[in-house]
Amino acid sequence: MISAIAKPLSDLTYADIEALCKNNWPETQNVEFKGGLAAERAQDPWYSDGRVGDYAKRKLFKEIVAFANSSGGRLFLGVDESKEKPPIAQKVAPL
Repeated sequence: MISAIAKPLSDLTYADIEALCKNNWPETQNVEFKGGLAAERAQDPWYSDGRVGDYAKRKLFKEIVAFANSSGGRLFLGVDESKEKPPIAQKVAPL
């Protein structure tokens, strides 16, 4: 098991997140990767003024609710995913 999946969130390190990519960790019912914040238009306001836009908030809440309605999980923001099915972690893309 990769430590980014098993460790308490407070103990995660950058190296743990990099290991997801190095080991081509796939998305599952309990693991989701988001390389950036969703936006209705060109780019979420977060990238220019540090304020997460309403559209991105709704999308993130939807992911969190899906985890809450199942057996829980981890949402990794700032990890780009591949286009294949199931997507795999490709690279760290810090927000």
